[in-house]
Amino acid sequence: MESWRSLTIQLAISLAYASIFPITNLLGGGIMMLGITLSLPFLPIGWIVGMAFVQAFGSESAYLPGAFIAVAIQAFLLIHWLAAGRKNEANT
Repeated sequence: MESWRSLTIQLAISLAYASIFPITNLLGGGIMMLGITLSLPFLPIGWIVGMAFVQAFGSESAYLPGAFIAVAIQAFLLIHWLAAGRKNEANT
């Protein structure tokens, strides 16, 4: 079983990565494109979930939290999958 420390580190990294998009979006300007570029692999699903939040809550301000949650979940799953593959590779 994986240690809690490893899962906590994976969660912290995914939350830090997921916060790039909403923070740069709030800052606007040229830095917004940097956030979009860095988050691009996860933004298609992030956009869908963000728009679902807009529909569910009836407010445009719900987009960024929805996109943040979607990107965080995707990033966590990818990090966890990569860590599991690395752990299996070390055991062989």
